[in-house]
Amino acid sequence: MDITLPIVQIIAFLGTFLGVLFRTILPYLDKLRTDPTIKFDMRYAVTFVITLIEALVTTLLIFAAIPTDLLTSTSSLLFVFIATFAWAYTSNDIANRIISGTTTATPASSTQATATPPVTKSVTLITASIGSARG
Repeated sequence: MDITLPIVQIIAFLGTFLGVLFRTILPYLDKLRTDPTIKFDMRYAVTFVITLIEALVTTLLIFAAIPTDLLTSTSSLLFVFIATFAWAYTSNDIANRIISGTTTATPASSTQATATPPVTKSVTLITASIGSARG
C-alpha cells in the first residue's frame, strides 16, 4: 500500500479531533446518565476549541519534523492515530482540570499523615505470615 503524506496528515488530524472530542463528550455523557437534567457547561466547549487548535498546531509541527519514509507502513498509521489521539485527549484533560479547578492539591489531614502506609502494612503481614510458618 502506498501511503502518502496527505494520508498521514488526515489520520493525524482525525486522531487529534477524536481525542479532544472524546475527552469533552464522554464525561458529560457519563454525568447525563446519572442525572438527566444536567446541562452541558459551555466552558468545556471553549476548552474544546482551544485544545483542538493547540493540538492541531502541535501535530503539524511534530509530523513536519518526521521524515515521510518512516511513515510508509500501515502500522505506522496506527501509531500516528494512537499518538495524536492520546496527545489531544491529554491536552484537553489538562485544560478541563484547569478550568474546573481540580488541579489544586488538597492538604493532608492529620489522620492521613499519621496513618500507616499500605506498603508497611503489607510488609508487616508478610513478615507475620513467614514467622507463623516457621514456628
